[in-house]
Formats: sequence, C-alpha cells, structure tokens
Amino acid sequence: MWHPMIELKTLQAQTKCLARLEEKSIALFWIDSQVYAIEDFCPHQGLPISDGTISDLKITCPFHQASFCLKSGKACMPDYYEPLRILATKLENGIVWV
Repeated sequence: MWHPMIELKTLQAQTKCLARLEEKSIALFWIDSQVYAIEDFCPHQGLPISDGTISDLKITCPFHQASFCLKSGKACMPDYYEPLRILATKLENGIVWV
C-alpha cells in the first residue's frame, strides 16, 4: 500500500526531509533528480542515520561511520552490518509516495 509523504517541490528545496509512516521515521532524499527513501535507523545500534553525510549515493552514519547504499540498502563496509531498510517511492501529481 502506498502512502503520501511530502510535496516534491518541498523535498527538492530542502534535499532531505523526515516524515512519519505509522510508528517509523522515514528519511527522504532528493539526489540527482531521484527520490530515495530509507527507514531512519542505522542497523548497527538503531540510531538515526539521516544526519549522516551523503556521497556517491551512499549515506554514512554520523555515529559509527558505517556507509550504506541508498539504492540497495547494502552496507558498503564489513559484511556484519545488516542492510538499511529501503522503501520504494513513486511520484504522482507532485506528491512523493512510499
């Protein structure tokens, strides 16, 4: 089931936004004309990851320096990290849906 999150123009202006989906915090990113959505939860210790640095479609946790691919969720570091939860996105009538 799809859920409306934010207007695309708001995300484009800010490049990163947080939203709630049920009881979860969702981080939305506007990068290279694409929308990426992840659960805002580093699998290492459960801390928020959305304030991490982003480079080459990878997000680096601000607490532990673990990096994850925003497309696949896979860890770019040692195999012992669980992947990030990636959410599918779509654009419809100027709204970002996950």
